[in-house]
Amino acid sequence: MSANKPICDLYILSAVTDLTFISQTVQHQVKQCKVNGSRILRIDTAKVNGYYKKNRDTNSLNELLDIANTFVDKGLIDQVLKIDYEKNLLQKAYAKHFNRNFKETHCFRGYPFYGSILPFEHSEAEYIALIDSDMLIFQSPDFNWIDKAVEVMEENPDILCCLPLSGPPTADKKLHQGNTEYYDDTARGLYLFKNFTSRIFVINIKKFLSLCPMEIQWLSWREPIYSKLFGRGKMLCWEATVSKALEQSDMYRADLSSKLSWSLHPYERSKRFIEMLPDIIHKIENGIFPVKQSGHYELNLDWWE
Repeated sequence: MSANKPICDLYILSAVTDLTFISQTVQHQVKQCKVNGSRILRIDTAKVNGYYKKNRDTNSLNELLDIANTFVDKGLIDQVLKIDYEKNLLQKAYAKHFNRNFKETHCFRGYPFYGSILPFEHSEAEYIALIDSDMLIFQSPDFNWIDKAVEVMEENPDILCCLPLSGPPTADKKLHQGNTEYYDDTARGLYLFKNFTSRIFVINIKKFLSLCPMEIQWLSWREPIYSKLFGRGKMLCWEATVSKALEQSDMYRADLSSKLSWSLHPYERSKRFIEMLPDIIHKIENGIFPVKQSGHYELNLDWWE
């Protein structure tokens, strides 16, 4: 980005469940996500629960912090931000974003809820780019997807957030999004959605906060009651709450339709994934992908063997 562009900070979210791959992915992400602001690694310090406790390896927080500090030493990131669950900070943020206080800090799957809104309270920039530490990203050497995302939002008041193409490009420009509806806005070079993803996006802080307070989405009607009585209500993930607010607004999530940048989410966390990861990152950074992966957002390891 040039000096006269709005400042954009980069926030990467990590937890002990990411220890087996984070040394590779953060280096890759910083390379593919160039910002003119600060580069911050958020670390969830809470005990792992829910889906992630049952389906991910959980390792030592101290090991993760050691790796994070090496990122600072190498100049990959500027700051390690440990998610602090101090009660006053938590309540202040929840009152602002949701107009109420509650004890839950994570969704029922174990994904950080408070940690997701923390960058909006922490950053002093106009824009922030939020990325989960497992995301894999292609960006053409002569293209800056974050720069383009900011440009899109500066020029289009109806765009809440912007992200790269979800999955490698297809020849017919169709996306394999399951039942998720989208509109191909060819005039602006965007795919428009009324649902939100928390895995990778760039957003204007003031525009986002204009949607607050948001209404928490729960797993069932009973959960708000359990929350009030016991502080253990099962919230849906933060992106479900933002999706509801986005749906009720006159704004959209926008995916760049350009083939110059795209992202993949590696769902599988097996030993095979760790062994294949260096080669996958190398191929993605060079724009190489199996044809079967075209248009698919979830990385399928079988197609990359």
